[in-house]
Amino acid sequence: MITLAAWCVITATLSVSAFVRPIFGVSLYLWTFFAFPGLSWWGHPIGSYPWSLISGIVLLMAVAIRYRRFGYVESAWAKRANVVAILIVLNATFVHFLLAPKPEISYPAYNLLCKFTLLFFLFQNAIRNALDFKIALLTLVLCGTFVGYQVTIEKRGKIVAGRLEGIGAPGATSANTLSSLIVPLIPISGGLLLTGNSKERLIAILACPLILNTLILCNSRGAFLGAMCAAIVLLYVSRGPTRKYAVTGLMLGIFAAFALTGDQRIIDRFFTTFASESERDASASSRLDYWKAGLAVIRQHPFGSGGDGFKSLHGPTVLSEMGIFYDARSVHNGFINEACEWGVQGILLRIAFLACCMLACYKGQRKQLEIGNYQCAFLGVCILASLSGFLVHCMFGSFLDAEWGMWMAALASTIPRVFRVEESLTGTRDI
Repeated sequence: MITLAAWCVITATLSVSAFVRPIFGVSLYLWTFFAFPGLSWWGHPIGSYPWSLISGIVLLMAVAIRYRRFGYVESAWAKRANVVAILIVLNATFVHFLLAPKPEISYPAYNLLCKFTLLFFLFQNAIRNALDFKIALLTLVLCGTFVGYQVTIEKRGKIVAGRLEGIGAPGATSANTLSSLIVPLIPISGGLLLTGNSKERLIAILACPLILNTLILCNSRGAFLGAMCAAIVLLYVSRGPTRKYAVTGLMLGIFAAFALTGDQRIIDRFFTTFASESERDASASSRLDYWKAGLAVIRQHPFGSGGDGFKSLHGPTVLSEMGIFYDARSVHNGFINEACEWGVQGILLRIAFLACCMLACYKGQRKQLEIGNYQCAFLGVCILASLSGFLVHCMFGSFLDAEWGMWMAALASTIPRVFRVEESLTGTRDI
């Protein structure tokens, strides 16, 4: 009951604070997502309530009440991202209502797509200056630490076939989905560790091993490749003085990973990613079959077939025609899945949206590098690394439409305007 009472106090405090400063509405949403009562024994008395929806409504109200037009020119690439985000919803609406053979199957995915796009705009509007941006990053790290604490200290979840299952957040309780959620948090926590003030560094020191240990226990090959890609992006994009942050962070990450990896099965599973076809395990081999089936569905329905178009509609039929008989499941590739659901035009729009957000972030961090604001510039690099790691992992799982991808896109698109020339990381003035 003490844990439940503490959760209620934190939730109530953030709810009230959101109407004073909307960024706390973002913190509220992330808190109720990561610490969802329905997934914990202490939360059963209130676990049936839709807390993510409730917190989302609070965030919407806070942003609406405290809405103000920003007194600056928005980044051109961020503007383009906003336009493409609207086009994504319009395309999904067209496919759902006119092309989906079974709208009742398509509706849940369509509903989530609309909600997550709205969430993207709400996150954008709530992050109004550098301090808001840092609050958002700290909230993500603290929430990831909460999950890491449950996994590492409380020993929650269970290891099934060498992989962590049954813990996380709504829509992220399997090893694959949880690792997809955790991968973007690693560069962010590393960025706070290397550039933050003393309190932020203390939080990051506590957070990094717990978050990294959660990723390792998930034992996802796609997540490991995503983390490797994030490290490469961190080194490649960093320039000048920010390069020392990247090298230091990479060395610390490698050391921590080796220190935490104690299960030989984790290492063995990772190296099957690079094995020949004859040596590849059944899981990796069957995934290639699903990708082929997904591409076949795209050829047959190039304009899309609605939400869950592969798993629940065309996938089983195509697989049987190919002489492949696996259990019905997702296509295990976010890009192919997006095209199966919302058409070739849908995946092109999704890629354009993410590209615009990343270009806005890239140009924003380069501007900070030019004016000598190296800490801000490196945080921008960390966001790029987080998104890159997430996208690589999406090659091995159907997470491209996951809401945490929209969180990171919102953070990336706000970089050009929250870190202005005249504002430091500790600025508090509303823009």
